[in-house]
Amino acid sequence: MSDISVREMISILRQYTILPGVVPLGLREIANAIVADGLGLAFPFSFSKLSTLLTGPRVLQVISDPPPDHEGASWTSDIVNGKSWFVDSDGPEFAWVQVEAPGEHAASYDDPRGQFDTPVIAVAGTVIKPKVSSGDFPFHHPFGVDWECYVDVDPKFRGVLSPVNGSSGDPDYPSATQTAKNKGGHPPEKGSHQGVLGVECDAQLVPSQYRPAEGDRIALFGRWIIDAGHIFHTEIHPPLLMATASVGGTSTHAKITSRPYLVSQSWKEGSFRNHLIAEVAKVNATILGIIPTESSRLEAHPYVWATPFSGRHTMTMVLRASTTPPAGKTLQVKYALTARGGVSVAMTPALPDGVQIHVTFDSASYHPPTLPDDQTHPSIDVGQLASQESAGAGTAANIGKAAEILLNPVAGGIIAEGIKTDYYTLPPSWQPPYPTPPKVVDVAHLNGPISVTVNDQQPYPLIGDVWIGHDF
Repeated sequence: MSDISVREMISILRQYTILPGVVPLGLREIANAIVADGLGLAFPFSFSKLSTLLTGPRVLQVISDPPPDHEGASWTSDIVNGKSWFVDSDGPEFAWVQVEAPGEHAASYDDPRGQFDTPVIAVAGTVIKPKVSSGDFPFHHPFGVDWECYVDVDPKFRGVLSPVNGSSGDPDYPSATQTAKNKGGHPPEKGSHQGVLGVECDAQLVPSQYRPAEGDRIALFGRWIIDAGHIFHTEIHPPLLMATASVGGTSTHAKITSRPYLVSQSWKEGSFRNHLIAEVAKVNATILGIIPTESSRLEAHPYVWATPFSGRHTMTMVLRASTTPPAGKTLQVKYALTARGGVSVAMTPALPDGVQIHVTFDSASYHPPTLPDDQTHPSIDVGQLASQESAGAGTAANIGKAAEILLNPVAGGIIAEGIKTDYYTLPPSWQPPYPTPPKVVDVAHLNGPISVTVNDQQPYPLIGDVWIGHDF
């Protein structure tokens, strides 16, 4: 079998059926699934079927080690000392704390430490409940609200889940977990890793035609975080690279996209809490005539990285046709991919029915895009912040109330003006599809780098489509 070795299969079996505290997919469930597959319990049974059960549906998978394992009923909360971002004065500096780099913080607002993917984590699974958010914390979202979904992750990657991604915590997670079960998934319900994985990315930065439908396969590479503004659940937020796949006839179609920008969580004063305190002090000093300033307004302008990654990252996925080509037919791959300079793609065979896609991002040679010219400076109403709870754990409410309390009593007009921030709109010319005629190649002839269209006029590091099948 070409997609998983016997050694890896044994390793996965041991990891997910024997180790204490990890209960994603037990031996009884494996046996029941084999029976349900019509294989019975007679040996030797199909290693291919068992491989699919353990590693997920074959049409789209990732080649990566499982995530680092964390144990305990409160391991995500423990990493951030049980403290919530902004709500607790001694809480985390960032709202989204990286699991593997929780102690890394930026020295300045344009310092990537603790905010870029440290490390890049790979996950594969099935899409559950994709949607556009109804509201998000405005000062972390200069491109507007998020596109988001949940993922019923493959057993190999269940270590990315937290103890509160399932039946407890944010009510959306139990609902998504139940949806995954209703659709035949096996989201774990006990132990250190439960439920489904959250995925969030600025909606403007995920073109509508590259957003998956419910039930599609998804491969994610990106920043594995604990949401310290909510109930300490885990997410990939935001993905650096995302591929989704669906089957049509005898071919599989993958849509690939990547984040063009990354919004910093750091401010000139460090945390957002410190920035707000500094802004309040500035306004009070201006009102009292203590210092002249360029602005007597409360302002919060997030820093945005146009090179949204640091270092060199190679991410590998396997795309497979829905069926092995019949006799007399040749397995082919068709692709139309557009990239910025500094991004490369290679393909190698994964016969008899697949292709490996290797994507490399290298910040040393990357050509970053400019920020959109279409920028507005809306004012966020302090009173609305003070009355809303939707930003998680009372975060927005606390910010609004803090501004009202800390401002000098004579500053009622300043409060009424709101907090000035930024909002970017991507121009229509930056929306795909881009003029990239598809290329068709026999999979057996692939042996490394492929030619992609380089277009530095579009913002995405990599975007485009790949099909695998026959008779293209």
